[in-house]
Amino acid sequence: MDNIYVTNKHYTMSNKIQTLSIKIDEDNDLYEITVNNKTYDTYEVYDSPYGNLFDELNMLIDNIQ
Repeated sequence: MDNIYVTNKHYTMSNKIQTLSIKIDEDNDLYEITVNNKTYDTYEVYDSPYGNLFDELNMLIDNIQ
């Protein structure tokens, strides 16, 4: 199992990421992520195991502009 640590919360993922899609707004900021057919927006993602992934993808997008 993979362990993911998000803002002092510990999550254990039993399933691997099989599908991932993101949506980017006109300012090149990530505003939605869909992981394995479950969609999270900028408000919900930090209560999920994917908050760090969301942040990392946002930083990657900033760096490749």
